[in-house]
Parts: sequence; C-alpha cells; structure tokens
Amino acid sequence: MKPEEDYRYKTFLKELEIKERRIKSLEPIPAKRHLRKDKTALRILEESAQLFADGKFRWSIVASIAMLEYLLKKKVQGRDFDTLITEAKNQNLIENSDFHYLHGLRFNRNNIIHEIEKSAEENDAKIILLISIKIFTKIISPPVDNNYSFELFKQDGDDHYWDKILDLNNYRYSISFTPHYNQDYWRFGIRFSNEPDVNTSERHSPNFPLFHFTKNTKENNLRIHRLGKFKDSNPFFETIFLEGYKNEEVSFLLSKHEDDSSLIFIFNKKEHMDKHPNLGTVSGYSYAQLSAWGDGAFFRINVKVIESEKV
Repeated sequence: MKPEEDYRYKTFLKELEIKERRIKSLEPIPAKRHLRKDKTALRILEESAQLFADGKFRWSIVASIAMLEYLLKKKVQGRDFDTLITEAKNQNLIENSDFHYLHGLRFNRNNIIHEIEKSAEENDAKIILLISIKIFTKIISPPVDNNYSFELFKQDGDDHYWDKILDLNNYRYSISFTPHYNQDYWRFGIRFSNEPDVNTSERHSPNFPLFHFTKNTKENNLRIHRLGKFKDSNPFFETIFLEGYKNEEVSFLLSKHEDDSSLIFIFNKKEHMDKHPNLGTVSGYSYAQLSAWGDGAFFRINVKVIESEKV
C-alpha cells in the first residue's frame, strides 16, 4: 500500500472509531415495532443520532429539538417550546434536571442556529440526544400485556366458546389450560379463520379448520387432532401427543410468522416437539378462537391467556 493510501486508510479507521464511540455513548434508540407507532418522530431521532455520530453537532441539536417539539405537541397543550416544557414537567414526562436543561437549551437555541461562526459542542449534542431518546421512549411506550383467566365448562349445547377472537396478525398468545383433575373426557380446541368473524354455529366447518386436544375416557393419553382444510396438511390428522397424561397443565405459544404466514405451537416441554417436529405448523390463517366441549360429558377447564403485541 502506498504511503498516501495508507494514511487515508488509517484516517478512515480513526474516523470510524470515533463514530462508533459516539454511537455507543448514546442510549439505544428503540427499534421494536410497538415503538415505531410514530414513524416521523423515530425518523428524526435516528437522523439526529447519525448527525451526532458524523460530528455535525449543530444540526444534531436542531433535529433533536425539532423532534421534541413535534412529540411534545402531540402529548401536551402548548403553542411554544416554553409552555411545552413546563407542561411536560407537570405531567412527569421529563425529570427536574431535564426540565432545567431544556429551558437552558431554549434560551440558547437561537444562538445555536444563527451564530454560525460559533461551533456547537459535542457534549451539548449528546445531552439533548439522551434526553430526546428518554422522552421518546417514555411517550411512545410499549403496551402492557393483556392477561386473561377464565373457565370453559359444559353449556346447554355442550360447546363453550371464549368470546374473544385472537388476532394473530398483531399479537402472539401464550396459552395454558388445566382440566379439573377428576375429568375423564374433554376436548380443548383452537379454531382458525381468515376473517375475524369465526362461525360457531357448527363445530366442524370446512372454512374454519379446527385443531384440538382430546382426553378420552378409555386411555391415559392426550391426543391431538386437526380437522378441516388446513393449507399445509391433510384434512384429518390424529396422533398421541402425551402418554400417561393425567390432566396436567398444557402450555403453548400461538404465533403467526410474518415470513411464511404459519402458526407455530411451542409446547411446554421440548421433548413434545422433538417427538412431533411438524405437529404445530398450520399455514394461512389470521384469526383464531378457543373453545372446549365434552361430547355430552361434563367438563370444566381453567384457561390462562397472555396477549402480547408482536415485535
């Protein structure tokens, strides 16, 4: 390598090292889907971070302030930055130290923008970015998981449907169910649909495929059945899932993969899926509903569902 090329290469590595140091000095910018609800604010914040990494501190500060004003105006009442900062403090969106620093920044904002001959300091740009990231995360916060606990038990028409429709496009579901210990016969099902209107007028319908667990009176096994036109399987499928089953809790995850539109069941014990590696894949459906029935026999099943927004 020629001396001039060697110098340029070393200079490039040094600049890259400086950029990496600056980026590492910042808090991670939230990038999960549920924190991308305001794409405008996130885009400006990411641009500000990149400007900071590139050493363009003045324009990083300008972008950070623009993002803060934009975000605060959506959250609190106020026409100017002064009022926005005060209202944000009153609503506990910013801490006391942030409150004073933002007011100081407000006083110096015109100097930062208009006094071009004066350089903006790296530390100022870093502080305003850290405050911006913190406020952004606090305002665009992740949702709390929805937790449900309920019972499914014998109805006049036998079948008991949970009235909530599971939205597999936007949520993933951690589901567990436990039959009462002295029950010899019951079924627990997950019914799938392409539309949120899941037909419950008949148990077996070709347009609403059914995946269900069965505990029979004559055996201590837990069976799994798939009935209907699943897009990746035969219309009818049955296998023994657990041998020596005695009404223990069964847990699984119900989630739709974005890449192949498949639904994956991940059961509570790894050996279950080792034994039946292809059992849990069901393609092409966006909605589901839980139900239970006993074919005339009394049943009572405790169910727990945790609904989490997909990330």
